[in-house]
Amino acid sequence: MNEIDNTVVLQPVGDLIVVPLKGPVSEALLDDLSTQLLKFLHEKGARGVVLDMTGIEIMDRQDFSDLRKVSESASLMGAPLILAGIRPGVAIGLTMLGVEDDWVHTTRTVNLALDTFA
Repeated sequence: MNEIDNTVVLQPVGDLIVVPLKGPVSEALLDDLSTQLLKFLHEKGARGVVLDMTGIEIMDRQDFSDLRKVSESASLMGAPLILAGIRPGVAIGLTMLGVEDDWVHTTRTVNLALDTFA
């Protein structure tokens, strides 16, 4: 059975951080993301964070709520977070679930997200 590698990787790009997410979203993945991201922000700082969501095919209400906590924590440390590349199926699913999305900032691509911080 093939296991999907959903290790969190922080990729500094100038004074920003790009985090490509892939595989199924889980509580463990989001906990790991939060821990690594906040540690990085504390030790090195960043002007912003881009989560590359192109590798995520499905999210539920709890996943989105947990992602909101990651975003709010990063923002409190001075690094606003943008979700880039949300797939159509994820967008439709979250909309159908009626999730609150007033907190989220999105772009269609990672490059557009990076441009947002320019």
